[in-house]
Amino acid sequence: MVNPLLQEPLHLRLEPPILEGYTAVIYTPDVSCTVKRVEFATAVLRNRFDKLVEDSLCWHRSEILVKSQQRRFLELLIIDKAHRLSLKCLEAITDFVEKNRLGAVLIGMPGFDRRIRAYDQINNRVGFYHNFNTPRTDELRAILEAQWQADQVKIEDSAVQMLEKVTSSNIRKLVNINAEMNRVCELNSITVITADLVEVAAKTLLLDTDIGVTDLPK
Repeated sequence: MVNPLLQEPLHLRLEPPILEGYTAVIYTPDVSCTVKRVEFATAVLRNRFDKLVEDSLCWHRSEILVKSQQRRFLELLIIDKAHRLSLKCLEAITDFVEKNRLGAVLIGMPGFDRRIRAYDQINNRVGFYHNFNTPRTDELRAILEAQWQADQVKIEDSAVQMLEKVTSSNIRKLVNINAEMNRVCELNSITVITADLVEVAAKTLLLDTDIGVTDLPK
């Protein structure tokens, strides 16, 4: 919910959504990022996040705000595609989170952890490493239902099976195909995710399927 709002111009916002309790934000670095760009991007992201949450509380819960002091709301910085960051950029990230008393999660491709383990200046600041396993069918369904719950969209069992097949339960592919399914759902006012819908999204993303093309609009 929060990340799309961070991209909107401030002056275009009307009544903000209720963001009480939101404390984490995702940062995705550019492919060719530099230390200066990382420092600037994370500082701006934090300020925009804090402002967004503060505006929400001022609108919906003004009684809980203390007017005499600045409130900070961001507690966790999640960095996706962290393998793009150079070691110097990673040092800049660790300095930023330490100075601002934030937690940080780095998500990278397999082998990313080996780079960090070999660099003591960063490795010494890491709390723990975790390798994500391929999600089981029930975990895949839970991920999808959490994503679609707000829109009250139901997911058929055949759709979950098709997603397993075309993505090989790869989380990155799942995120991409889920975004495409969301686009098709909005265009066609669809409230049930079926295997046919998964096929449409998969073919749009050039993922292989072994069934025929459906008639749903692309």
